[in-house]
Amino acid sequence: MRSYSCMFLLFGCFASSGQSDAPVDQTTVAPSEVRTAGSPVTNPVSSKLSSASIAELRETALYGENLEVQGQAVLTLVKATDAAATEALLDIEAQGRAAPLVRTWAAAGVVQRAKSLDELVEIADLLKRHPSLDRPVRIAAERLAAGGVDVETMLLFSSRAPGLSKVFATQLVAAPVEEMGRLMLTHPEDAVRRLAAGFLASRDDDAGGILKMYDYKSSGAEVIWKGGALYVPSLGWSRAQAKQLMGDLIAWHLHCDRHGLTQEKQQVFNNLRSVGIWRQAGSRGWPKNDTLVLLRQYAELVGVEVVAGVLKKQGVRHDPRYAAALEGK
Repeated sequence: MRSYSCMFLLFGCFASSGQSDAPVDQTTVAPSEVRTAGSPVTNPVSSKLSSASIAELRETALYGENLEVQGQAVLTLVKATDAAATEALLDIEAQGRAAPLVRTWAAAGVVQRAKSLDELVEIADLLKRHPSLDRPVRIAAERLAAGGVDVETMLLFSSRAPGLSKVFATQLVAAPVEEMGRLMLTHPEDAVRRLAAGFLASRDDDAGGILKMYDYKSSGAEVIWKGGALYVPSLGWSRAQAKQLMGDLIAWHLHCDRHGLTQEKQQVFNNLRSVGIWRQAGSRGWPKNDTLVLLRQYAELVGVEVVAGVLKKQGVRHDPRYAAALEGK
């Protein structure tokens, strides 16, 4: 039992947040059990450690004679004020040959040492290897975000592991549509784009604002979603909105075809064939990943004059590759 008492003390370091952050699993002991153990383990005070001391504690945590000794070493690192202690804890956690319990302690310590939500974002991947840290990570996020946090950081954190989106769900649902749209279209991480699109899908109250994000506007060959996937929120589009969105996406399909952007053209088509867009717009046929065919289908729905305007806007009104759309099949 003495071996587990140090684990209780280690997870007791989370008490500074005012709540019990300890992950609970079959290896965790109850406080009453610890009190009867007569353990000699002490809870170290925060202190600055030399690089040699940190290296020695790392070795002890990995190769100590028993869990009690290893746990004491981890706890001392958790309490250290040195930034190098965090690196030592991360190294302990990453050691596949270390005892699983010791690795979990080290991961829990890293979470406790996070001083900002940005730091927590960087280490949230630990949850994939230590699911029992879900609650401590969520509580730490709430504590660190108490002073306010930007939308991008909330999305980054929420995208790191299943379940984390619950932490900031209320704030993200109410986040400014413009900011969420910018991140959905431009963020370098696909997971953030996808999550932003998911939250925007609940914003039927501002469908018009979301629709404007896809207006055709381009300088040169670039697309508005450069550097990642194109997402379109699954809103309950009205017939008129679906027609407009269909036209905007076809305009981007035309743009990509003109500039040889094969991957981006496929991304546009993937969204175009959504039932919520194509069928809702009223098209009887089914889209084909061919710009001329799409232009013809759009002309059947809205008239050749509208399509002529799309072609004119991109300077291809008389280009035979696309002008044939104005002449019927």
